[in-house]
Amino acid sequence: MTTHLDQDIHELHYDQIKQVLVDEPYASFLGMRLTKLGPGTAEAELIPSDHMLNSHGTVHGAIIFSLADYVFAAASNSYGKIAVGVSNNINFLSAGKRGETLLPERKRSRKTINWPGIK
Repeated sequence: MTTHLDQDIHELHYDQIKQVLVDEPYASFLGMRLTKLGPGTAEAELIPSDHMLNSHGTVHGAIIFSLADYVFAAASNSYGKIAVGVSNNINFLSAGKRGETLLPERKRSRKTINWPGIK
């Protein structure tokens, strides 16, 4: 659950939080660009190049997954608290093409799970 304190931290430290996410090494290596960051939301883009294609000439699934994971991480960490994913699932509904701009968007949702002995 998001609190007013989370919102305050996001607003007060927005520039610092955004810079950490913009400077993410793997995303930078792949050429991903964070285009929007809000409390619990994020958008990024990537224009795939030839070395990101599979043998069918479409964008490799690992590139698409990496972009989705980056947007997920940005949205999850947008409150300035360290957050990591435990598991992910992705359904590939259509193929990306070289030169197309890939534009995922993530709106954070959270389910609270209580683990015995862990607070």
